[in-house]
Amino acid sequence: MDKKIITLFICITVLFTTAFSQEGTEDDSVQISEDTTIVYAQPDLRHGIIAFGEVNLMNILLTGYNRVVRKMDYANVSLESMWYNLSHPWVWDQDEFYINTIGHPYQGAHYYTAGRANGFDFWASLGLTFYGSFTWEYLMETETPSYNDLILTTVSGAMFGEVLHRIYLLLEDDFPYLAWIVSPQAALNRFVLGERSPKENGDLFALYGSVGPSFMLSSIKSEGNNNNLSPFNKQFGGKISVRIVYEDPYAHNTKVPLDCFDIQGDFMISPGHYFIAFSGIEDLFSWQLDLKNDTTFAVTLLYDNIFSTDMNYSNNSLGVSLFRRRNELLWNAHLSAAFIGGSDYYYTFVVDDRSSSIDGSEQRLYDIGIGATAKAEVRYQHPVIGTFFASGVSSLFYTLPHSVPDDGSDGWNFIWTLNFGYEHQIYKGIGAGISCFIYNKHGFYDSADNVDQWHSHFSTYVSYKLK
Repeated sequence: MDKKIITLFICITVLFTTAFSQEGTEDDSVQISEDTTIVYAQPDLRHGIIAFGEVNLMNILLTGYNRVVRKMDYANVSLESMWYNLSHPWVWDQDEFYINTIGHPYQGAHYYTAGRANGFDFWASLGLTFYGSFTWEYLMETETPSYNDLILTTVSGAMFGEVLHRIYLLLEDDFPYLAWIVSPQAALNRFVLGERSPKENGDLFALYGSVGPSFMLSSIKSEGNNNNLSPFNKQFGGKISVRIVYEDPYAHNTKVPLDCFDIQGDFMISPGHYFIAFSGIEDLFSWQLDLKNDTTFAVTLLYDNIFSTDMNYSNNSLGVSLFRRRNELLWNAHLSAAFIGGSDYYYTFVVDDRSSSIDGSEQRLYDIGIGATAKAEVRYQHPVIGTFFASGVSSLFYTLPHSVPDDGSDGWNFIWTLNFGYEHQIYKGIGAGISCFIYNKHGFYDSADNVDQWHSHFSTYVSYKLK
């Protein structure tokens, strides 16, 4: 236990040192506005204390909500539960897929924006995110601290935190109520302290939205005996998509980490099915190589997540990317190492009762793994002919042995997705199109039958390009 306490103390000390080393720096993003009635937050000791207070307050409020309102057992923290967490080894936890891969990154995003709202840069805010997640795992829940929670909350939290921070800066003057939702910390600081978050170099490059009907097909088979694990499924529904591109990824030199990103969300609902997908590419560092043809090389963080009725998939990876634009043709390609990947372990996922047949313990609904991911997109945009587009992802994950549930199995997962379609402009930013999405997973298991899983949906839509 003493070593754990010392580790926690060192982390907090390093975080303070990193954060407050910015005090008194000269940077255009933290200067007093020419309009002297506007004061921007400065990365100093006072704002460091405020940022820490906001992170700790968020942890307390979230635990209190889970305990009082939701009445969750894991929120019944006490000195005994804290002592237990400090004195026991970390694990790969068994929480639901959406909690780990969507909930924890969103929680981490608000730790991160607490730092950015108070004038701190990417690195100090990343340290603050780590601190928020680290203390949550040890002190704010009764469950044993989790490696995957810490990684996803910190790294993916920083990714989406920077997105939320920059969207907040775009909204704060013209859409203040939406700004409160995007970054409550920044909005609260402005309301209470009269201080704004420092301005950032960068602007919205493109914003797309689309809506339309969708038709879904899916099937899952066990390759060992060719039995259907899930009946052939057909559903009609509706689909909404939103895509935000911040800065031009094809012609960009990074000034600060994550100052260029491409984020997309897809939401499909039908009477018997739901499909929610998020994907993101953010530049940690980038260099424009060819001014004539708009070619950019970048070190990027990638995030892909699908949370659906009959499948789960997650990819969190770090890699290298190439973006190239020449006349009407645009393409980008990415090769990355997945530090946390996952997909459903269908033999457990298909059963409502997650209790182990061995000892009654809670069983994980998905495999947790590491591996490699390749990703690419190509678009041909012609003002008369229209736009043809295609994008795909392929991931190879090795299931981490210590994450395998009692009723689970070691093995490999190979997953690929493909999205392609055509769109034609109708009138000044308004378009109509058709698209097809395909998902395929091959699960190769050591002590279970292999799984062949297919999902596809077809959509027609009307789109609008705001910028």
